[in-house]
Amino acid sequence: MSCIFTLVNSEIEESKNKNLISNWKKGLILNLILVSIMLLLRPLFINWDYIFSYALWETTTMIIAFGIPIYLVLKNEDWNKEDIGLQWSTPGFFYGIIFYTVFSMVFIYIRFSFDAYVALPVFYLVLRAFSFLIIMFLVDLWFHGFLFLGIHRYHGIKNALLAQNVYWFIFHLYEMSILIPKMGIFLSCLFIVLSGIIGDFIAYKTKSIYGLAIGHFILNLLIITFALTS
Repeated sequence: MSCIFTLVNSEIEESKNKNLISNWKKGLILNLILVSIMLLLRPLFINWDYIFSYALWETTTMIIAFGIPIYLVLKNEDWNKEDIGLQWSTPGFFYGIIFYTVFSMVFIYIRFSFDAYVALPVFYLVLRAFSFLIIMFLVDLWFHGFLFLGIHRYHGIKNALLAQNVYWFIFHLYEMSILIPKMGIFLSCLFIVLSGIIGDFIAYKTKSIYGLAIGHFILNLLIITFALTS
């Protein structure tokens, strides 16, 4: 009798895992579709008041194309917090902040977007800082939580590192375009790839993206601060 119950429970668990994988893949496909739509709609956002409208487009894109797929997948499945990187970890919190603070020094050294920030009124700077808080949380939740930890759960760490960092690299092509003239192609590529892998390692070890998100936010605040004070 116990063998029968074990077999039944095993089949139920297998069926549950298949549903989880199916819905997780649907979330990824939905993300790619929504990102494509938002890129097509980009001209509608930035034809007026470029700085304000670009921040609006970027924030809206992150909420729609990244936030909605995560919400829909988590809403329909029995996920644990560690599955998505939402488990609290004090070491992970500090690791994430230290990691992004160190990496911010590269952006500050090459004066990343300094000219753009210096020209902004205070209201826009405050607005941009607030938008960064939303954007960076969704960026790290998506890439290091949903994408990396999700792939790792179903397909192993090698596939997770490869898939996440390919998407991470493509997502940071804008940063690459600014880094390459200052650092060269090799160092720029290495910098972006390392930032993705180290973030994945922190998420893998701590099952937490909170420090990564706050650290990513601090990175952008430091860039703005140095731009205004240099």
